Amino acid sequence: MFIGLKNYISDISSKAQKGQIIVFTAVLLPLLIAATGFTVDFGNMYMHKSRLQNAADAAAIAGGHSFVQNNDTLSNHPHADEAAEKSIDLNHPKIANIIRDYKARNTDQGITIYRVHLTESVPVYFLSFFGVGDSTDVTAESFAQIAYTGGSSGGSLFDNLFSYGSGGFRSINASQNPDNPSISQILDASFYQGRIVGMGADADMTKNYRHELLNLNAKAHYQDGSFTSMQDAINYSNAHPDDTMLVTPEQDLNTSLDYKLAEILGNAKADLAKNKLIWTNENNIGNIKAQVMSKDIDYIYNPTTNTPEYGPGGNTEFKINDYIPANGADKDTPLFVVVDPPKNPWYDGEGCYGSHKLTLQGYNMPADSRPIVYVYTGTGTINIEANNSTFYGAIYAPYANIHMNDQGLTFHGSILSKGLEITGKSTYIYKKFLSDSAGTGSSGNGTGGNANVSLASPPADIDWND
Repeated sequence: MFIGLKNYISDISSKAQKGQIIVFTAVLLPLLIAATGFTVDFGNMYMHKSRLQNAADAAAIAGGHSFVQNNDTLSNHPHADEAAEKSIDLNHPKIANIIRDYKARNTDQGITIYRVHLTESVPVYFLSFFGVGDSTDVTAESFAQIAYTGGSSGGSLFDNLFSYGSGGFRSINASQNPDNPSISQILDASFYQGRIVGMGADADMTKNYRHELLNLNAKAHYQDGSFTSMQDAINYSNAHPDDTMLVTPEQDLNTSLDYKLAEILGNAKADLAKNKLIWTNENNIGNIKAQVMSKDIDYIYNPTTNTPEYGPGGNTEFKINDYIPANGADKDTPLFVVVDPPKNPWYDGEGCYGSHKLTLQGYNMPADSRPIVYVYTGTGTINIEANNSTFYGAIYAPYANIHMNDQGLTFHGSILSKGLEITGKSTYIYKKFLSDSAGTGSSGNGTGGNANVSLASPPADIDWND
């Protein structure tokens, strides 16, 4: 009897436990399904996020290198963007229909940052039951730091429109009212396309120019009437930071202005033995054009003398009023004009050692002429007269200040000097005529600048939404 009762009670308990398990399973099963769904959706999102981040990193590096090689600017970097696009499409073909955004900014230390921001729509499954929709966005961004290192291996010395040192940079338009940026500027302003860089730790980065510096893109706005004043360009740039009309000087702390001078002079003197140099006192390229055309000439060298030359008071003058037509073999080879100052320049007893003058008066070079690289080894000031002219080449005077008295000049190339002052109204467009191996010319808009490109953390001093 007791055994039967015991079995009866055990049977009831077993059935109760089975019922509890069924109820427990019924409660847990939806939770297990939900957990599995969340795992699938979040795992899929993580996979897409990881793949998108890898794409952004590779694109930022590719864009950063292209930025350097093609001399892109903060406001205009199509080569970097194209390289980033190709990196994404070629290396990550499975990523499609993503939103891509590319920007470039400078840190407070003058380091260029190229940013790639990607957004991809990722499908979701279980989360769609919770009002998320059929997809959700994942984003990734990567930052390439472009640090121009300079030094003896090349650097950014020849990669800039203007490179200057302790003498600073000034841009003064005589008819411009410094107190009223709302006056019309189109007849008085100069326009710049390219980087303006203070070289070395001693570069004078003082803002010695009135209002702001206008880039070449702004010129079209003035010409079509959409801008009538400097203030218009300022307002537009504030509202469109990715399409700024302004140029802001940067600083390269590691590169000195003169580190390529010895190489240029050494190559010039070595070429004397190769019959590739004219050693002359002529002060007019037109007078020696026949010699240049009849020989394989790359240099014209004006030796130092014991007496002042080309003018009273120890001043020197070099006139360029002709051009050297290029043939197929030397179109990309600059003609170097190397000028030394007199050994005994005139001195007025009050610190003035005279000046040097370079004239480009009415001188219009065809685009297919040999570019001229003018090298001055002296100190003091070079006064450059250039009215209604077109010039292709570079001016390299690491120890001298340059004063550009320019009206209607169109300058293609670069200027490198201790100090630079522009007082006229002209257009300056960067074009590379000095390669990293300074003794050989390299024409084009690219750059072989020595820059380190690496991934970086998001810089705290840059607002990417401005």
